[in-house]
Amino acid sequence: MKKALIWITIVAVLVLLVWNMGSDHVKGVKSEKEWYLSQLKFDFSGSLDSAEKRGQALFHITKGRIDINRESQLKEELRFNGLLDLFLYRQDGKLDLMISDQIPLKKGDSVYISTDLKTARFFRAGEMIYEQSLLKSLRGRPF
Repeated sequence: MKKALIWITIVAVLVLLVWNMGSDHVKGVKSEKEWYLSQLKFDFSGSLDSAEKRGQALFHITKGRIDINRESQLKEELRFNGLLDLFLYRQDGKLDLMISDQIPLKKGDSVYISTDLKTARFFRAGEMIYEQSLLKSLRGRPF
């Protein structure tokens, strides 16, 4: 009886430790994503070139600038997320943003990206048609 109680206690402590490590990691992943966005300091507008693929907005910058090397610099400081990407940078100067919701975007729609606000806002004819949290647009890889 004593042996069983000791083993049950050992197993319970191990389960508690694993649970605690897992929840700490999940919290670390989320807070690191928020930190990553805040460090990018992107604030620009663009025009959609293509929104034909589901979950993807391909656009070019029309106003403002970004440091395309900034994401690479920040990746070296990541601890919980192996790699994070907000954009995929194409050689033709276009940016690829992942959109989680299926919305009817059209070529020529405008997009405003602000990492300080952590949002991507899409406009058509001056009217906002959609807003997405940039946290949903981050592409992550565990290593």
